[in-house]
Amino acid sequence: MNLLDKLMSRRSARAQGGFTMVELAIVLVVAGLILVAVLKGTDTVNKAKVERAVADLKGLQGMLLETQKRIGRFPGDCNNDGIIAIYPAAVRTWLPTPVVTTTKPDLDATNRDVALNGRCGTPVTGTMINDLDPGQIVAVEKDIKGAAADTSNLVFNELRRSGVVDGARTNMELAKHSNGDVFMVGSMQNAALASGSVRANVIVMYGIPVWMAEAIDAQIDGASADYAITAGGVAGPASNGRVRRWDNQVTVASLASATFTAATGTGQYNHGTTLLTRDDLISISYQFDTVKLVN
Repeated sequence: MNLLDKLMSRRSARAQGGFTMVELAIVLVVAGLILVAVLKGTDTVNKAKVERAVADLKGLQGMLLETQKRIGRFPGDCNNDGIIAIYPAAVRTWLPTPVVTTTKPDLDATNRDVALNGRCGTPVTGTMINDLDPGQIVAVEKDIKGAAADTSNLVFNELRRSGVVDGARTNMELAKHSNGDVFMVGSMQNAALASGSVRANVIVMYGIPVWMAEAIDAQIDGASADYAITAGGVAGPASNGRVRRWDNQVTVASLASATFTAATGTGQYNHGTTLLTRDDLISISYQFDTVKLVN
């Protein structure tokens, strides 16, 4: 056997013996470094997503406040009482897929014609609770009711008509947020609608994961330890401040009111009887105006 054969024989015997402790240690260190890099990268990406989501909220808030300056009222506040009396649903059911029709053009949230989708007219006589009361919305064409058929369109169309945003942008384009779902603008209250009850204007952000809702809450309200409730039914961070859990805490009845109530029951991320994970999608509301509900 020559020298080369001897060396190859030793190498083969060593390979059959497996890795040495030093080699295993090196592999584990390298794997650990890769894992840390992946986790750090994921954390950076998630932080960027939260920053974008907050920017989306604040951007829409800026548009609403600028429109108020230009036209003397909030878009959609047809009776100019300071409250956008349009009541967002607990679960997003509005701004449907494009409806191309000659009889109901106001239902098409992708229509680039700024004259469509209704507009506020002369306030009706008497006390107006709902900004979409019959006779309030100017028809888009003869015998068409305007935005009353799809209340979500009114605010975004008035943003376009005021010139605050490009009028060629569609309502759907304006409503989309960075997580792929949509915003709706309206108001809520923390008690049954009655004389003297407090209402607050809100932007509702549909379809964001629990972890993002917590992070947005923390950025805007300063803290969000647990986006659920504590044992005994005590309201948690999701039930106070300007940012609140929406989909499990709001009731809407016949466009008469959107009433917010603190969550009750036990368990983290409770949604009725379902225990949510941190990646499950929920909706939140952001009280963007100067009025803020106490609870």
